[in-house]
Amino acid sequence: MASVLLESFLKQKLIRPQEVLVSRRSAQALHAIKKHLKVHTTQDNQKLASSVEYLWLGIKPTQAAETLKNLGPSLSKHSLVLSMMAGVSIKSIQKLLSQPKISVIRLMPNTPTLLGQGMTGLYFPSNLSPKHQKTILKLLQATGEVYQAKQEKELDAVTALSGSGPAFIYYLAQALIEGGKQSGLSQKASQQLSYQTLQGAIAMLKQSQKNPEELIQQVVSPKGTTEAGLNYLKKHQVQKHLSQSIKAAHQRAQAIKRELESCLS
Repeated sequence: MASVLLESFLKQKLIRPQEVLVSRRSAQALHAIKKHLKVHTTQDNQKLASSVEYLWLGIKPTQAAETLKNLGPSLSKHSLVLSMMAGVSIKSIQKLLSQPKISVIRLMPNTPTLLGQGMTGLYFPSNLSPKHQKTILKLLQATGEVYQAKQEKELDAVTALSGSGPAFIYYLAQALIEGGKQSGLSQKASQQLSYQTLQGAIAMLKQSQKNPEELIQQVVSPKGTTEAGLNYLKKHQVQKHLSQSIKAAHQRAQAIKRELESCLS
């Protein structure tokens, strides 16, 4: 997600390549980033920490302990840390950095950010200055919509719904395409029909004053094709299973938090 955000910021000229320093474990991946985005790169995390005003963490939660302990000693207490790690709390990040008073923002973007159609969940700590809040909001609002959480714990639910959500939509798209093919359509036709149907339905949800159930009823006619399909979905509790997929992702984010905090206690 870090590379998606970075590419979006650069594409919209919100930041300049010469202002960016990127670190990756893989030298090959780092070379590809430098070639593609024209930014500065390093594999020295301590150099990175001592050089930046805004430290964006796009690492996996499993890498948090090792990476943050390495960054902490070189990081200025005046730096701003922005974490995209699922389930890793501000308190845990501060503890791993050995910087109990450093400002840490938690955010969870999603992949449509690259197209300016992203949804980012964001939580500002109470000690963050209005100037920093304005700067970060300006960057993120340029990549799509921003939901500003009132409590940090909301970020776990945001991660499950909008962070993981695109994958669930793609999974649904696969099912629609396969259904079209099984009904006699070509792969190309099924894709076109499925993608535009999804796009149009989302536009209706966003622009209409009606809720999803009311929009469903606009399409359904007694003993019609839509009713037959919906009855099958209801019989197999598809709505329940989709809801449970969000719950499962949420529970995993909470489990990551507990696992890391137990290691730190």
